[in-house]
Amino acid sequence: MPSLFRISLLSILVAIVSLVGCARLDVAANYVEPRPQAEAATLRVDRPFDRVWNDLVRRISQSFFDVEQVSKDSRLISLSVSDAEVGGLVDCGRLTYQVNDETWDFAAAEDSRLFRSSYFEEIDLVHETSERIGRMNIFVAPEEGGTRIEVNAIFELGMKQQGESVRNNLMGRRNDWKKWGPYSAKFRMTTTRPDEQGFGLRTVRCQSSRKWESEILELAR
Repeated sequence: MPSLFRISLLSILVAIVSLVGCARLDVAANYVEPRPQAEAATLRVDRPFDRVWNDLVRRISQSFFDVEQVSKDSRLISLSVSDAEVGGLVDCGRLTYQVNDETWDFAAAEDSRLFRSSYFEEIDLVHETSERIGRMNIFVAPEEGGTRIEVNAIFELGMKQQGESVRNNLMGRRNDWKKWGPYSAKFRMTTTRPDEQGFGLRTVRCQSSRKWESEILELAR
């Protein structure tokens, strides 16, 4: 009987260990880069320079953009946008991760989190952007009886990923732990020049989405 008791107890312990297990963090990445856009953001309108300049300055002053400089002599207008607004003005493609057989899909220029928790297991992975800067130079000049507008935006963006997988014991305490990352990269891009950086399991390409440029050129029409 004692022998049978020891065998049963051993079987129970093995079952408990199998139930609790070890932390697992299998991550496979797939990346879809944004569609290339290398052409300049320009517009020619058949109206005199003075009229186009005055109308554009008035419309920009009524927008939410921060006006840094307006110089008619140099034909230059400089703008900026706040940190929170930059995310929607750049395109860094889409990242898809298979994490322990679960899909995590998001736009790389936006913040995202994958979180799952139970009594025995917790997975928490975070993708975040920071240090976002957006500036723009608008050049307005006479051209063959009309006016030409050239727009060039400059963006900076920091990107970071990190996470962990925790496995708890029957008492709800941490039994095992696995780490993912941290991975980080910094991007600097313009209207016509994208930026590529190694980031975690892939190379990521960031570029202007052309949203800001299109809005400014629309104000000049």
